[in-house]
Amino acid sequence: MPLSDSKIRALVPRDGRYRVADGEGLCVIVEPVHKGGGKSFVGRWRFPPGRQGKQGDYRIGVYGKGVGQWTLKAARDEWERVRTWSRENNRPPTDLKKDLQQEAERQQTSWTFQKACDAWDKEYSAVSEKNKPEYRRLCQNQLIPEFGASTPVAHLEWDHIHPDGRSTREWVVNYLDKTRRRAPTSASKQETLLRQIFANAARHNQIKGGQNPLGERVATPGQKKEERERVESYADLKWDEFPEFFQVFNANACGGESITRGALLLLLMTGLRVDAATGMEWSEVDAEKNVWTVHPSRMKTWKKDKTGHHVHLTDPMKDLLERMAKISGGERFVFPGRKQSGVPKHLNNTSPNRHLQRLGYQGRFQAHGIRSTVRTLTQEVCGTKDFIASLQGGWKTRDKMGGIYDRYAHPDERKKHLIAWSDALLDVGMDISLI
Repeated sequence: MPLSDSKIRALVPRDGRYRVADGEGLCVIVEPVHKGGGKSFVGRWRFPPGRQGKQGDYRIGVYGKGVGQWTLKAARDEWERVRTWSRENNRPPTDLKKDLQQEAERQQTSWTFQKACDAWDKEYSAVSEKNKPEYRRLCQNQLIPEFGASTPVAHLEWDHIHPDGRSTREWVVNYLDKTRRRAPTSASKQETLLRQIFANAARHNQIKGGQNPLGERVATPGQKKEERERVESYADLKWDEFPEFFQVFNANACGGESITRGALLLLLMTGLRVDAATGMEWSEVDAEKNVWTVHPSRMKTWKKDKTGHHVHLTDPMKDLLERMAKISGGERFVFPGRKQSGVPKHLNNTSPNRHLQRLGYQGRFQAHGIRSTVRTLTQEVCGTKDFIASLQGGWKTRDKMGGIYDRYAHPDERKKHLIAWSDALLDVGMDISLI
């Protein structure tokens, strides 16, 4: 039978050490009399699961209500967390402590932003010695006052959330945008400098791979040409992982908001950039023609005077918009965010990615990886030609002459592509009705 606090307090020390089970592998260890008779919690595990798996104990801590001690409820919650981590990562529970210890050691030896700047100055030779004095002044007079000399550089990774609620990505981009309005040349140099500082920090494992807040990997001068041309891609999902993904998404155990969840589904059905979906306006939707026209300002590399990007609205997309209309039908934006001084704002473009992280997909799937996921899987699953998939996704053609002379939009093929992909998502568990 499960233990209670009164039962634990009633456990009497003996001459030898013994344990009493609470259930699900959680036990109370009672030390012998000659060792003081203390009581502590451990979790009994077997890995891999089954009779052939290796057994071991995962120590949780001393029983009690004082500082550093564990109540029965807290111990149960901790053991459930550990067991969940073990199942999801297919690793023994003891590896969790190893990971935490390694992370603590990394934090103790981690660089500050000042040290990252100094390391760039000593090691990065892409900037000539003639120009380095100017970049050093930018570090000392602009970047360090903004981001803080003592700020751990690990806290400046892409998706690190700061006390004011901003991600580092938002912080850096907003700072550069503000600087660009008053000093565009300086902003361009600071952007290059920041990208190199963070890239150099990543070389020393002070920033995790793919976490440069400027979103690009900058090769160091001594690397081979093929390494310099390699681009790190965002985390994406394989097709056989989608049924499990939609089970987790539909369950919504983290309590995500319908607006964020709806934006994610639209991204999955269209393969567009995050900004294109989060900034969607009701005025862009033509219900009679079943077309959504994305404003060119939200299509990266598109000229502002270019015609907007056309997206055929499939039946699941229309179902989604009907549900969003009940939430934001009187708003300007389909996916509204919090108003600022009465001014309507659209959903923050970091919200979809944060929701994926809260669902447990950090490092496995990113909102920014949806584009490559859709482009790849529509070819694999629906037989879509890559040209059509890239055209619908709004990719800029690498063939400059093709971009000039081949202006046909292929609307019928793109419509078939979107319908087939929406149907494929429904087949593996996408459920619009749960938004």
